[in-house]
Amino acid sequence: MGKYFTQFSIVSLTLLFMGACQKEEFTQPVATQLLVKLADGSSPTISFETGTVFFQQIQFDGHRQQGGDVHFSTKADKPMGPVTFSNESEGFIKHFDIPQGVYSHMQWLFVVGDMDELDDATDGDDEGDELDIDGGILISGHCLKADGRILPLRIVIDEDEQFRVNTFATDDAQTITLTAANSYAMLLLIDPYYAVRSISSASWENAEVENDDDELYIEVSSDANEDLYETILFRLESSMKVIIQ
Repeated sequence: MGKYFTQFSIVSLTLLFMGACQKEEFTQPVATQLLVKLADGSSPTISFETGTVFFQQIQFDGHRQQGGDVHFSTKADKPMGPVTFSNESEGFIKHFDIPQGVYSHMQWLFVVGDMDELDDATDGDDEGDELDIDGGILISGHCLKADGRILPLRIVIDEDEQFRVNTFATDDAQTITLTAANSYAMLLLIDPYYAVRSISSASWENAEVENDDDELYIEVSSDANEDLYETILFRLESSMKVIIQ
């Protein structure tokens, strides 16, 4: 009886030890940094040079093959940005520690903030004051008119807009493996060229033009050129993706 009890105890302890090690393995943090960049593209009449984002909150939803799903969220009272970027340079948003494992699906939720609120917090002595934007995403470029004029173009996405974005591996793998021995960059790609691809040249010709101290420009927002805004907003979300590197 004592012999069998001893053997049973050893097996039980071994299983408990293996379970504890497995649990520890699935809780190992993986260092990742979230970056943002403009996707490459082209258009006969539209060009884009820079972007700026200001996120009020970011949520993450990851489904693992083992170890349980992973969910976390940043604090809504601690917004991130403004972060500037282009199609040549990436902008850094935030560091995250994500538990290691094999993920079958990753999705982010980006809640857009309001850069204009930066003025209230800093009495106007902040980048938000320089940008003078009532919104949380700004994509800047130029529009070539039929008469040869080149007008500045600003696409401004409202605060509280939300973008659900999936994560993909660079090798098109069906799963994403994160290991604590490595660090990773997760690149949020924003593709304004895809967003404007369905907009005709005639629509840009008929777009409302703003005049600020004799400087003409085209603004696309919920307050100006609203029909273009709705089209661009929908196509921005449908084309956004996070690439893990």
